[in-house]
Amino acid sequence: MATCALLALPPEIIDDILGYISRIGHLVSFALTSHDAARHVIPRHTEYRFLQTTYPRFPPWHHLAQHTNLARNIRNVYIFDRNGNPFLDKFPKSLVEPVLPGYFDEKAYDAEAKYMHAILRSVASMDFLDTFVWSTKSPPRYPTADYRWEIAILDALTRKVSMITRLYLSGGFARYTPPFKDDPESIRYPGWRFTNLTCLSLHGPEWFTANNSLQLRHLLSRNPSLEQLEIPMEFSLLASCRLPHLKRLKLTLTSGAPIFIDTIHIRFLCQHENIEDLYWYPIGNNMNILPPGLLPNLKRLSTDFSFAQALYANELSAAPTPDTLTDDPAHQPRPRQLECLDIRSLTPSLVSVLSQSPHSLTSLKTLILHSIQHNDPINQIPVLFPNISHLHLPSAAIGPASERMVFTVDGWLSLLPKFERLQVLRGSGIWETLRQVQTQAGGGQDDAGNNQANTKQVLETIIRSCPCLRELDDWKRDEELGEFMRIVVRRGEESGRITYHFRKPKPVSVFDIFAAAFD
Repeated sequence: MATCALLALPPEIIDDILGYISRIGHLVSFALTSHDAARHVIPRHTEYRFLQTTYPRFPPWHHLAQHTNLARNIRNVYIFDRNGNPFLDKFPKSLVEPVLPGYFDEKAYDAEAKYMHAILRSVASMDFLDTFVWSTKSPPRYPTADYRWEIAILDALTRKVSMITRLYLSGGFARYTPPFKDDPESIRYPGWRFTNLTCLSLHGPEWFTANNSLQLRHLLSRNPSLEQLEIPMEFSLLASCRLPHLKRLKLTLTSGAPIFIDTIHIRFLCQHENIEDLYWYPIGNNMNILPPGLLPNLKRLSTDFSFAQALYANELSAAPTPDTLTDDPAHQPRPRQLECLDIRSLTPSLVSVLSQSPHSLTSLKTLILHSIQHNDPINQIPVLFPNISHLHLPSAAIGPASERMVFTVDGWLSLLPKFERLQVLRGSGIWETLRQVQTQAGGGQDDAGNNQANTKQVLETIIRSCPCLRELDDWKRDEELGEFMRIVVRRGEESGRITYHFRKPKPVSVFDIFAAAFD
C-alpha cells in the first residue's frame, strides 16, 4: 500500500524523493518492486550518483550542464588526467545527447574554457555532492592552464561545505595563493575554506611551501572531524595540529625532506593514539626516541622494518615483570591488535623482536612483503603469525651476491602448508617458478603440449599443498586496470578434484588506494 501511495504522487515529487536516496543498491531494490517504480528510477537516478571521467571527456559534462536537475543527484565526482589513469571511466550514458560536430575541439584555443565552464556549471548544481576528486598525472602538473578555473571550481565546492566530506586534490594545486601576511585568515584561496571534511588527501609540491604550510594548518584546524588524512611528509607543521578523531594517516614523500622531519611525525603520532591505519616510511633509521606504548590502537601498518622493529623493541624493556604486575586494569599494558602488516622486508632482527613481543601476533591476518633476502627467516612467518589469511610475496628472493633467486617447487611445497588458514596468495612468485619448471623441461615446439600439462600439474600440486587457498594472482594482467587477473580455486568436496576459473580484479576508488593493501 505504501508503494502504491508513493507512485500515485506527481512524477516531480517522486523524483525529488528519490533524489535523497544515495545508494544505488537501494534504488535498484525500489526499481525491482514494479515496472512503474523502475520507470522513475532507471536511468534518472541509477546513472546519476557516480561520475568518473578523464580529461577532456566533454559530452557528459556538457550533458550535466544542460540538465542541472539530473546533475543535482550526483554524489561522487572523480576527474582524472587521461594519461596514467588506473581507474575506469563511469558516467551517465543513456540520456546523454551527442555533441554537435565541431562544437568541441580539444585542440582549439577555447577548449579548456568550454570544458571547465561545463564542469563549473555542473558542480554548482550538485546539491548532494559528498566526494570530490581532482587529480592530474604524475609528475603533477597544473590542473588548469588558466588558474582562474581552478579557483572558480574550488570556490563553487566551498559553497557546499555542509555536504562535501571527502576531498582529494592531486597535482599542481595552490600555486597562486595570496601570501599569508595578506591572508592571515586563510580565506582568499578557496582550497583553504573547506570545513566538515572527514577525509582529506592532498598530493603535490605546493601544499608544503613556506607560505602554504601556514594555510594548510588553518585548513586542518577547520576540520577537527577528520578521520582520514593523506598529506606530503614535508609538511613541517604537522605536530602542531590536533585531530582527535583521526584513524587513518598516510604520509607520502613528494620531493625530499630532512631527517629531522621524523621527529615531527613521531610527535604527531604520540598525540593521536586513536590512529588505526598508518602509512609512513621514515627518512632516517634512528627510531630510539619512540616512547613505549605508541599507537596502542594500531591495526594496519605500512612501513619499513626500522620503524616496525623500533615500535615493538622499545616495549621489551618496558614489559611488566612478575614483580611489577598489577591487577589494576588502568595500569595494564594495552595489547596492540595488528591485523595487517605491509612491510618492505622481515629481517632477522625484526623477527627476533617480534618473537619476544608482549603483544599477541595472532591477530595478524594480512602480510605484504616487498622484498625477501636470502637470509630472511621466512619459515618463521607462519609461526609468528599463525592466522594469516592473505599473503603477498615478491616474485623472487635476493641472493648473497644480489642475484635473483626464484622460488623452487619444493620451496613452495615446504612453505605454504605451514599457513593453515591462508586463503589468498598475491604476487607472481608461483608463475616465476612455473616458468623455471617449463624451461628446465625443455621448451621445444613438439613438446609444448606436454610442458603445458606439466605446468598445470605443478600448479595444482602447489594449490593442494595449501588446503584453504581459494584465490591467487594469475600471470596475465587486466589491460584496463593494470592489475593481475585472479584465479579462483574450487575444490570438490568428495573427489578432491581442483578446478579454477579466472576473474577480473575489482576496480577501486581513489580513496581506497590507501586501504587496498589492507583489504
